[in-house]
Amino acid sequence: MDNTAFPLGKKHMKQEVRRRMKRERQEALAAEAAADEKRARLLPLAYERGRLECLKLCLSVHAVLPSELSDMVYDQLISSGTTEHHVMETRDEDGNLRVSTNALIRMSFFDPQARIPQDPAARRDCWRYTEYTGDVVGKAIAERWYRTSKFVIYAEDDLFEKFLTTDVWERDVVPVDAVRHLRIVVPIPYKWPAPAPQSIRRQIERNFQLLRRISNSRTKIFIQLPVSCDPLNERMRAGLLPRAMTPTGSPGLYTCQ
Repeated sequence: MDNTAFPLGKKHMKQEVRRRMKRERQEALAAEAAADEKRARLLPLAYERGRLECLKLCLSVHAVLPSELSDMVYDQLISSGTTEHHVMETRDEDGNLRVSTNALIRMSFFDPQARIPQDPAARRDCWRYTEYTGDVVGKAIAERWYRTSKFVIYAEDDLFEKFLTTDVWERDVVPVDAVRHLRIVVPIPYKWPAPAPQSIRRQIERNFQLLRRISNSRTKIFIQLPVSCDPLNERMRAGLLPRAMTPTGSPGLYTCQ
């Protein structure tokens, strides 16, 4: 018997196993590439079909449901996110970064709320996009968002007028007519009646003058003061705050009539 036959056979078997593994790996890669190609071809079609179905549903909601019920639908969509919004902006009118001790300065309220991402997979909260809701329902959702959300304004910032006139949804909503809940935070010095810096004082006065533009009697306006301030009547005598302010029962929080 030839003793060299077995080693040669063993070597041949190893080579055959390697060839088979290589072939299987290539087949798996080819199958994966084919699946990726199919997914890339079908996903846009699926997303587009989903978009059209959403559009059809929204048109039906607007046509069939009375406003009381459609508002309930919009409320359910809106409440899936935050309902309190701090009106901040990261940059000033000259494009420079704003300086503030408020950590929320990193967030810009005025970033557009409803510009649809190009990548369909990145489209979260489809109710934000008129491409899914249609223009009529899209505007109704934006108006409802303004009516049901709570907005926090910082009186020392020069943003109140911009807030009242800028529709972050870009749907021709006039915020000053739509908002129903405002809280204005006033940074009055802790040792009252020490005078506030003139720049802050002028800005606070300007903010309160802008309140006159809000003509809807259903709008709730709250003024938030530092809890450690002295009695309210001293602050009003200084001429910085509106006189028609009523304590709410919460420390430092007043309603403005």
